[in-house]
Amino acid sequence: MPTLSSFPGVIKKLKNGLFKINMAFLGLGMFCLFAIMFIDTVNAVGIKLKLVAIPSGKTLIEEMMAVLVYSGIGYLLFDRGHIKTEAILSRLPKYMKFFSSILSYSVMFVVSGYIFWMNTGTAIYFLKEKVHKIAAIPVPMGPFFVLISLAFLVFSLCAVVFLIDEIFSYSVSQKEN
Repeated sequence: MPTLSSFPGVIKKLKNGLFKINMAFLGLGMFCLFAIMFIDTVNAVGIKLKLVAIPSGKTLIEEMMAVLVYSGIGYLLFDRGHIKTEAILSRLPKYMKFFSSILSYSVMFVVSGYIFWMNTGTAIYFLKEKVHKIAAIPVPMGPFFVLISLAFLVFSLCAVVFLIDEIFSYSVSQKEN
């Protein structure tokens, strides 16, 4: 059973694990980016030289674009890449910084949790009903929705861990003062 003194170590382990998961999602995003570039290049060259283009290439690109966009959202929390408000926050008292962090992490958790919940329902439906985009080669949509749902799940977990860390860090700093 973790004690209060071991709590920072538990949070650090959680952050490290989530960071590794986020790096895997970034790798997935990079794979999608290179696949998009490859498909688009082959299609452009194939059309220009009057050769055959990749069937359903545009459809694949559309679905991979969504995965590409959402694959990095959890990593942004670790990199502090979301909207920068440091100019305002640096002038606030410590308790106001704490409350703004609590508010932002809470909103991140609620919104991303809701998106995860709704997108997961859609992904399950698409997988169950074998929904696909109609193209030269039918492209199943379920796997892409699953990946997007997982990205939002990871983002939700990151927001919760950062929220707990913020609360613990503030309470420890208050005890020291």
